[in-house]
Amino acid sequence: AIDAASRTVAPQGRLFIVDFETHDHEFLRAEHNHARLGFARDEMEQWARAAGLDTLEYRSLKPSDKANDPGAGLVVGIWVFAPRRGGNPWL
Repeated sequence: AIDAASRTVAPQGRLFIVDFETHDHEFLRAEHNHARLGFARDEMEQWARAAGLDTLEYRSLKPSDKANDPGAGLVVGIWVFAPRRGGNPWL
């Protein structure tokens, strides 16, 4: 998906990806049809590099502390990627 999306990014454009980081909340598979239990930061950045993108920024939104929150422990990762210097060869 990152490879396909990278082909649509203009030379000065940006690709933003917002998703959960790796976690063990199995209820998301059963109740919300999640195919994967999040993505590791390095894994996401490796896929982006392979697609010709550089990481410009990464942010991590920390989880809730509420013990009764079913999403407690979920970390949201925000990645900002840009085509490597020289532009996107697909455009």
